[in-house]
Amino acid sequence: MKIEIFATTPKDIELCKAYWDRGTDAKFTFTVAQLSKLFSRRAPDISKIVSQGSRALSKTLSCVNCACPFEFKNRTEFNCGEPNPPWTCGGCVQAAIDEDRIAIRERLAVYAEAALGNPVSPLDLSARQIVCLAALIRLGAREDLSAIAPYKSLKTVLYSPEDDFGLQILRELYAARLVIVSPNSDISKMSKTEAGDFQFYIDEVELLLPDPDPLEFIDSVEELIASPEFAKRHHHELEGLAKELALQECIAFLNLSLAEHQLNYSIGEKTIMVLRKGLDNFSAAQMWNFIWRAAKDAAAFFVRERVSRDHAAKTVVGSIERQIDRAIANAWSVKPFNRNFSLPQSALSMVLFNSVLKTDDGGVKAVVSNLFRKSEPPFDSSQPISQ
Repeated sequence: MKIEIFATTPKDIELCKAYWDRGTDAKFTFTVAQLSKLFSRRAPDISKIVSQGSRALSKTLSCVNCACPFEFKNRTEFNCGEPNPPWTCGGCVQAAIDEDRIAIRERLAVYAEAALGNPVSPLDLSARQIVCLAALIRLGAREDLSAIAPYKSLKTVLYSPEDDFGLQILRELYAARLVIVSPNSDISKMSKTEAGDFQFYIDEVELLLPDPDPLEFIDSVEELIASPEFAKRHHHELEGLAKELALQECIAFLNLSLAEHQLNYSIGEKTIMVLRKGLDNFSAAQMWNFIWRAAKDAAAFFVRERVSRDHAAKTVVGSIERQIDRAIANAWSVKPFNRNFSLPQSALSMVLFNSVLKTDDGGVKAVVSNLFRKSEPPFDSSQPISQ
């Protein structure tokens, strides 16, 4: 180990020498407690003086790129030994990261230019894609419409009732090339793969719309969803999306109710099947009633019977299904719940149920199938929409 001293005062120079001094047995001569007493310094002050006034360099290990020697930050690190070769210093690691980020940004610019050179017309999109894009634009478009802010930064309004579903939609839009990763994204959120490509989380990057004129694209999307013919022409596709959103409202409320009682449960196919069954006959707001009671009963069962939380949580689905069956069999009038403050109406719900279907939060307040029975398409849906 080579010691370099660059402290300026005689006392600090002596302290640095004493700190790194080793005896013939290769052990450090003084403990920190002894140094503290000898130099009348507190242990934190000693560490600061030594780190600022000296450095300990390896005589055997150096960076494979720039050949600078490995530096021991303190005696503890020295006692732990050198890292295994080959070793790359922090400066070279950062330089490689910076080089990768420049390459990623350049590649993003090429991809964006190619995509914008082949713009997408809203008229060529499915109803689901139009609704999902409209919600994303309303929620996340920057003030100058130049881009859509990273999904993860959108905190004012929920994009979808349940976050996992929102991410699924975002991935669908990206896979269909309906959103493009902006070259102005935070490149630190991306990394280079061994294959030479790059990877990222779709919710951490800024997005562009698939048209060099975003204002014209947005106007076309808004014009479509405002048209009564849009809902009529895409009746069946919109009903499918509406049922998905109603299901997500129930999943979100179930997760919230379980969390309030500190019950952990992983929602699977059985739970989804029961919720879909209920939504065939009840609104999401009425389903919230069943869910709330089931979660409350599970919490009481946990306390009363002293079972595990997992066991108590597993009773919830069965309880919901029994309530649904009894309500149907007895033709009960089930009281709907109001929205929970923690689960406000999502952007997707507002676009579909308020803007397209002209209801007030209809995905929660009404049975979805009833909404669409009132709006059967009165025309040949194979004919194009007039613009």
